Amino acid sequence: MKGRWLGLALGWLCLCTQAAPLQVVTEESSYSYYQGGELKGPATDAADALLARAGLPRSITLYPWARAYDLALAEPDVLIFPLIRTRERESRFEWIGQFAQIHTLLYRLQRRDDIQLSKLDDARQYTLGVVRDDFREAYLRGQGFTRLVVSASAEDNARKLLNGQVDLIPLAEADAARYFAQNNGPAHPLVPVLRLDQLTAKAWFAMSKGSTAETVQALREAFDALKANGVFDALGR
Repeated sequence: MKGRWLGLALGWLCLCTQAAPLQVVTEESSYSYYQGGELKGPATDAADALLARAGLPRSITLYPWARAYDLALAEPDVLIFPLIRTRERESRFEWIGQFAQIHTLLYRLQRRDDIQLSKLDDARQYTLGVVRDDFREAYLRGQGFTRLVVSASAEDNARKLLNGQVDLIPLAEADAARYFAQNNGPAHPLVPVLRLDQLTAKAWFAMSKGSTAETVQALREAFDALKANGVFDALGR
């Protein structure tokens, strides 16, 4: 009888100490996207390499950015990418490693040649589309911009520009080509009007707070090994 109870106790102990299932989340962008029914893209490849090196299962899910971000804030054992490391986010996540830089431009439609900007302050008179919980939204609010229309996803934000619901959107150059050229061909209807060097930002892999310590450590060690081998070099520019 004692042996039976000891076996049950050990079984419960093993169950309680098992690591929680890892969730890996991102948004659809030039870094991660579906093509031919398969999830592809340079950040997806980087995440695959990271998970494989750490001995963790591949389970990447694409969400609208706001949902992915909320999930990473609310639940443990969530790996999110690409996440921009800002002062406000510093204590909210366990940071794994930087794998890319994101350069932002302000875009308008070709037909809106009335919009001409020489500096960011010139954009205050226009309506800007932004994505909720995106670092660009936080920056613009911090600079006192009030004419912001917030979307849950980059796709919805881009759609609002096409529909004339906003005048400008901040977007990475590669994302502009992806969101619009795939539907409009090489001559997509966007014109960059201002490069926002102040919004050049470093993109990271990050884990949610409360995550299993062994998982966080395994990912950090895997990232450091891959970084040393030059795996992320092509994404670093």
